[in-house]
Order: sequence, then C-alpha cells, then structure tokens
Amino acid sequence: MKIFAVTLLTVSVLALSGCASAPSETAIKQADFGTLPTDYQSGVKEDLSSRLKDPDSAKYVFLTPSKAWCQSGFTYSYGWLIPLTVNAKNSFGGYTGKKPIAYLYTNGVYRDFTAPYQVGGCKPVS
Repeated sequence: MKIFAVTLLTVSVLALSGCASAPSETAIKQADFGTLPTDYQSGVKEDLSSRLKDPDSAKYVFLTPSKAWCQSGFTYSYGWLIPLTVNAKNSFGGYTGKKPIAYLYTNGVYRDFTAPYQVGGCKPVS
C-alpha cells in the first residue's frame, strides 16, 4: 500500500509541475518562431470549417497575432499565436455566439491551442 501511495504522489507532483512550468529564457531566445504567412486567416478558416455545422455562416473576428510559446503536456511549441472569435450557426440554424479560439502557426501547420490558451498554457513573447 505504501508503494502505491508513493507512486501516486510522485506521478501527481510530476504532472502538476509540468503544468506550472515555462520554457527558460534561453530556450525562448533560441526558438525558431518562423514567419507568419500573409494569408494566415485563410489557413485558420480552412481548418475550422471542417468542424462547423454551417461553415458558410461563420463570422470571424481576428485579433493581432504574436510570437508565442504554448505548452502541450511536457513539451513546448513555438510559433505565431492567432487569437480570434467565431460565431456560426448550429444545427437549429441559430448563431451560437462569439466563441474565443486560438491557433498556433508553427512549421507550416495550424494547430488549435484553444484549451491551453484559455488556461494560461500559451504566452506571447515580447
């Protein structure tokens, strides 16, 4: 029983410490954030359209992109954070209201980082 308790405590501490950490200043300075394409809005819209009930009804409001890092588990991704809101129709034909969304553009790929962004797992780099 003691071994189980110690193992559970160790795993819990490791999991929580991974959530609370941030990359070092050196890692951030050495990171390759790449270049944000001028047509980044089209890339985000294309990715989102496959998840919307009525993609043609979507109303997008893009905020200013910035270089950022985002944490996913115990790893960090560096790139361009693209925050936006989307309001689209649901199955009943009514608009759902503006939903905040965040994408990270890195290495030619748009990745949805909404959940980490909402809990502080994505930080802009100054």
